[in-house]
Amino acid sequence: MPTKLNRRKVLFGIGAATAATTAGVANVFTADRAIAATGDDTPARLRAVHVSPDAPAVDVLVDGEPAFTNVPFRTVSEYSSLTPDTYLVTIRAAGDPDTVVFEGEVSLEAGTDYTVAALGELAEDSFDIEVLTDRNRKLPDAVAELRVVHASPDAPAVDVVTEHDRHIAEDLSFGQVGHYGVFFAGETELAIRPSAVDEGSADPVFETSLPLKGGKTYTVFAAGYLTPDDEPTDEPFGLLPSVGSPRPKTARVRGVHASPDAPNVDIFLDDEKAFSTVHFGDVTEYRSLTGGTYSVVVTAAGDRDTVAFESEVTLEAGRDYTLAAIGELSEETIRPAVLVDDADVDPGHAGVRVLHASPDAPAVDVTTAGSETTLVDDLSFGDATGVGSLDPGRYTLEVKPESRDDDNPFDAEFDVELAAGQLYTLVATGYFTADDEPAKTKFTLVPAVTERRK
Repeated sequence: MPTKLNRRKVLFGIGAATAATTAGVANVFTADRAIAATGDDTPARLRAVHVSPDAPAVDVLVDGEPAFTNVPFRTVSEYSSLTPDTYLVTIRAAGDPDTVVFEGEVSLEAGTDYTVAALGELAEDSFDIEVLTDRNRKLPDAVAELRVVHASPDAPAVDVVTEHDRHIAEDLSFGQVGHYGVFFAGETELAIRPSAVDEGSADPVFETSLPLKGGKTYTVFAAGYLTPDDEPTDEPFGLLPSVGSPRPKTARVRGVHASPDAPNVDIFLDDEKAFSTVHFGDVTEYRSLTGGTYSVVVTAAGDRDTVAFESEVTLEAGRDYTLAAIGELSEETIRPAVLVDDADVDPGHAGVRVLHASPDAPAVDVTTAGSETTLVDDLSFGDATGVGSLDPGRYTLEVKPESRDDDNPFDAEFDVELAAGQLYTLVATGYFTADDEPAKTKFTLVPAVTERRK
């Protein structure tokens, strides 16, 4: 059975316009390198379609700023990645700020793809915004996926069938969306006919051939008027196919504050604040970005003008990174250590590596207490080990200077619990001799855990 579209109002029209009609459409708002600002690390993706047959071209504003201008009937936008958040969305007649046809707050959820449809009729005061959740999964090249949306205001409930009388949608009423179905790639003959429940007739009102490309996902909008001569505008009934796309791979990055004499910090990527008020020893959540080279600026928290360091980092799509601030502010040695986190960890074991970020510590060894297992041998400040493998369980790790003598008798023990299938980056930071240093920040081991990407 068809399901009623979600009634949430969702941002309409972000992205460069494509598909049926694009002439005169201008995109004046982009968020292609948006940084997720919530706990979930995955941006939302959004596209839009104008299928209200008697509505003029429209402008879309987001939080009062023009986002997409001069959007005509039968137009589908590309997807754009957006920070999951709540926005005030205003839709008005193109070029006419006084003619507002929709306004409301909308929320975009992390990791979700949406198609937002403007449908209904202005003349009947039924113009509205509807949101579809898109299923953009990877498909074999031999098949395609297809669903149909009923967006024709004067059409009755319909059945949509193939030439082999396979039903794509049954008893689909205006404003409803059919379920996805899987079909062989190639030319697919479609017939749309009034549902037997409403009309008592199986004669088609519309027939067409739809070429389906392998590996693609389609949402097909049945739009326009069945009887345009009797309606406000002469927009005849037809099908508007829109093609989905798999989510592009993104890079993920997180921050670690491992500079023992630095205050709380903010971390900026390309002048966008990615992480706020990061304390010493904090490990942030991952944030998703498109791949590319980013400027990195670390400042005192809440003080953009007090810069601890500036650098650049290159992030490759599909990979995870840890960006650790190491060194000392007082010695002007603070700098980033960039680690790649996407090691292929055996699902039955825990992956472990160590980053040496203690400025006054000599080279160290790290061993597991009660055994002869050496995780780290002669690790110097600023260096990180490769990834080793341990059975899941509880361990006591011993950190000792690589060369012990009476003048440097220090060692430390830390209890850690390791789970299978996860990568543990253990950041050794703080001061070996805190009483002699600019800050009384004692030596510690900060665990940063990376789970497999879903």
